[in-house]
Amino acid sequence: MPSSIREALRRRSSASVGVPRPPEYVPPPPPPPAPEPALAAAEPAPVPPPVVSATPQNVSLSALPEPPGLLGVRVVRTDWHPLPGKRIAYLFADGSSAELREGEAWRELRVAEIKLSSVTFQTGDRMVVRSVGETP
Repeated sequence: MPSSIREALRRRSSASVGVPRPPEYVPPPPPPPAPEPALAAAEPAPVPPPVVSATPQNVSLSALPEPPGLLGVRVVRTDWHPLPGKRIAYLFADGSSAELREGEAWRELRVAEIKLSSVTFQTGDRMVVRSVGETP
């Protein structure tokens, strides 16, 4: 060890001799409890607006027939990116494959959204979600 470093360490350790210890930490007392608010006249809770569903309540989504353009289409994988224009869905159907970005169309399908594990297709007025690897 060079002598200048040894000398600096010696001066530093000898300078702290005789220095009083810092005071011990004492946490502040808890704040006093807040006063209870005055009771107002009982007001009825607001009624939430009714939920309107695009599909009838008694019909399950799995019971709806699959759009013809989506038959046999399998999402092989997706490349997700924070910018929607750089997201890519890799699709396979009937022996052919395609790489599509959001907004692009293939067959009768338009890619509405690409997520990490699924692709949302729009066909006509209907949105259909297909998971990666899902067998049609």
